[in-house]
Amino acid sequence: MPPDRVQRYGRALGMDLARLGVTTDLAPVLDVTGASWNGVIGDRAFGADPATASRAAVAFMRGLADGGVATVGKHFPGHGATTVDSHRRLPVVHGSRAHLAAWELVPFRAAIRTGLDGVMVGHLLVTAVDARSPASLSAAVVGGLLRGRLGFDGLVVSDALEMGALARSWPVPVAAERALAAGVDQLLLSDHTRVTAVLDRLQQAVAAGRLPRARVREAFLRVQRFKRVDRWAACS
Repeated sequence: MPPDRVQRYGRALGMDLARLGVTTDLAPVLDVTGASWNGVIGDRAFGADPATASRAAVAFMRGLADGGVATVGKHFPGHGATTVDSHRRLPVVHGSRAHLAAWELVPFRAAIRTGLDGVMVGHLLVTAVDARSPASLSAAVVGGLLRGRLGFDGLVVSDALEMGALARSWPVPVAAERALAAGVDQLLLSDHTRVTAVLDRLQQAVAAGRLPRARVREAFLRVQRFKRVDRWAACS
């Protein structure tokens, strides 16, 4: 599909969402499909070629923004080449840093240059960057790769903390603390009944000195800045 058509579709969708009061879409999917048999990301990705996927994803992102909706690209640093579903288990990405740069990171770079508002970090073990911690809990991935090498200064969001990729090894409140400490700004929970336990854990971590107050304040300010993204007023 030509990029201009993708952008028109994105704008129409964005306007529909905005009319419903939805201000943020956890899109576009910036993963590059690594194999035809990959059923994890599947047709959510824009393609198996980094350049083609980048053009389509950026066009869709621009359309959503034109329609008045903030955009959050996912699943950093790239879920497309995995065969394991992170809802169930932790996928492992074995590619080298050079491969990441030439393949998985291409759409993320393009989207960031175009003005992407947020990035969702996936629950992926990217061995070339951090062989011990999943990307969503890794300062090397969030601070070193996303913020450092790619220069992204917007909102960083976790994928849902209850997913099997994390929950098999870390209770949700522990994963929340580790994600925030690693540089994630906004923690995604699909079960609202866990919020109190997460908040209690974070408060205890700050009080005990495990979680610096400066990191919490930095995350808070980024969330506040993200909330001020208001494209609908400009295009209505």
